[in-house]
Amino acid sequence: MPGLEKTTLAYRVYNAKSIVDHFDVCAWCTVDQECNEKRLLQKIFNQVIGLKERFSENDIDDDVADKLRRQLFGKRYLIVLDDMWDTALY
Repeated sequence: MPGLEKTTLAYRVYNAKSIVDHFDVCAWCTVDQECNEKRLLQKIFNQVIGLKERFSENDIDDDVADKLRRQLFGKRYLIVLDDMWDTALY
């Protein structure tokens, strides 16, 4: 339900010092309405490695899921997926 300030509350928790200090990796990813799985994984991977640049469909790496897994392996991580419209897609 829109307008209940869920994102604002989640963002405050996400940026809280106790949260930042607890996790090795934190990533905040806004999900597009038409987002596909590979594109979402690429967005998450870019957040995890600190890349903030935009990318095109041609830049999406087919091995991004494995690369993301290797980046997160053995670490404590928090990944927030904001503005999801349909959880059945993922």
